[in-house]
Amino acid sequence: MAPALDAHISEHLAAISREIWGVMLGEELIEASASTEEEREMLYSGRIEIDGQFRIEVQVVVPRPLLESVTSNLYGLIAGTHATESQMMDLLREVTNLTAGNLKTQIPESSHLSLPVVRSLPPEEVSKLYRDAALVERFSARDLPVHLVIAYL
Repeated sequence: MAPALDAHISEHLAAISREIWGVMLGEELIEASASTEEEREMLYSGRIEIDGQFRIEVQVVVPRPLLESVTSNLYGLIAGTHATESQMMDLLREVTNLTAGNLKTQIPESSHLSLPVVRSLPPEEVSKLYRDAALVERFSARDLPVHLVIAYL
């Protein structure tokens, strides 16, 4: 049986996420309640596995419009110019890596991170993602969902 994720991990995940999104991306993350809205948008997921005391996956899940907007701002693209798919995937990969790397520091024993994998999340996988989660931290930025999902492997 996998060890339980304690409240400290949840609090740390929320704090580091706010810091990453605020400092790096200039976006304020606001706590959000559970919703089914995430199932209606084209979602992108950044995923990393942490293997150690916990064998878990950490996913950062965002809708395409938010990812595109934040990426455009970060790259300083002029109005009317859109971020490329490659730029969006690079940004999500980096946010996922920072999130999981910071979370890893809260795990007492030695652990290892996989490389981040980013992809569009097919609608049929969305329900399973949330159903199988050990922890979901829900935020919004620009009135769009930003979810951090942890599941045991």
